[in-house]
Parts: sequence; structure tokens; C-alpha cells
Amino acid sequence: MRKSTRFLLIFLLIMPILIICGCETTKGVVATGQGIVKDSVTAWQGVKNADAWMRKNLW
Repeated sequence: MRKSTRFLLIFLLIMPILIICGCETTKGVVATGQGIVKDSVTAWQGVKNADAWMRKNLW
């Protein structure tokens, strides 16, 4: 087999894998993880603020 034919065959076999498991998938996972961290920090601050308000106004 010639080198160019072998390269083309390998390229055609690997290309669908790269398309299916592309960079967008990993970027999406990273963005989701960062969003969860950001939301949990924001939610925790909301809980602390609500607790402080309840202590100040209801006790």
C-alpha cells in the first residue's frame, strides 16, 4: 500500500471519531462544571443572607 493511500484510510477511520467526540463535548462538560460551581456559591450566599435576615428580623 502506498503511503498516501494508507494516510487517507487512517484519516477516514479517525475522522468520524473526532466528529462524534469533538472538542465541543469537552468544552460543554467544562462549562457545565464551572456553572455548577458558580451557582452553588451564589446559592450559598443567598442562604446565608436569608439566615442573617431571619435572625435580625424574626428573633
